[in-house]
Amino acid sequence: SLLTAAMGIIVRGILFRVAFGLDHTCNAVSVVVLSGLLGPRVQVDEQYTALASVLANRRERLILHRLAEAEGSLTGKAAVLAAILKSRSSTPAELIAKARNRFRCISWDILLQRR
Repeated sequence: SLLTAAMGIIVRGILFRVAFGLDHTCNAVSVVVLSGLLGPRVQVDEQYTALASVLANRRERLILHRLAEAEGSLTGKAAVLAAILKSRSSTPAELIAKARNRFRCISWDILLQRR
């Protein structure tokens, strides 16, 4: 009985050390892979550029949708937008196109040079 208890303690100690070592090894591998030191090389700037384009298109569709909804409304801010749209005989799509042409965009490269 004493021998069995001692063996149990020894086995538990060995299992704990193995599990502890395995945990540390997995954590170290995760840090190396997630930091980008190992694994596929990804062009982060290209991903952010693509994401920015997707988000800009989504925002434009949302604004276009809101303008289209506001075009026929009779109250509040929507009435003002509807009056602007009707006074210039523009569609929401034409208004977005004009806004896109008027918007001034500054390249990140230029901003970095002028820091």
